[in-house]
Amino acid sequence: GSMVMRIVNFERYLDWVDFEKLIFGGGALSFLEFGIGYGEPGPLDMAFLRLITEFGIIITFIILIFQFRLLTAMSKNNIHFFAILLALIVYSIFNEGIMALRSGHYFFAAAALAVSLNKNPIRK
Repeated sequence: GSMVMRIVNFERYLDWVDFEKLIFGGGALSFLEFGIGYGEPGPLDMAFLRLITEFGIIITFIILIFQFRLLTAMSKNNIHFFAILLALIVYSIFNEGIMALRSGHYFFAAAALAVSLNKNPIRK
């Protein structure tokens, strides 16, 4: 049922999106215009699709580049940070928990802790 809901949401996204929304996004919580869960407007459960829906391709690409640069700077000599990056990418394909209220706060608190404990300087 969960996978079917994701497929239906993706099909409804393709019906909803136009060129302007694809480039610039539809704004905060715009996924509620086409997302459905249990017969009601609901979350997409796909973080990348939610980012593209709300912010558009350009801003999403910029966000992902900054996150990638941050994590690669942190992981130069530490395979654990690379593993975290890979886990987040895979997790975000199937869930939007890093943007949800409670779990998102835990994620960004853990990311801030990881940055503060990192021995490699992020800026040179």
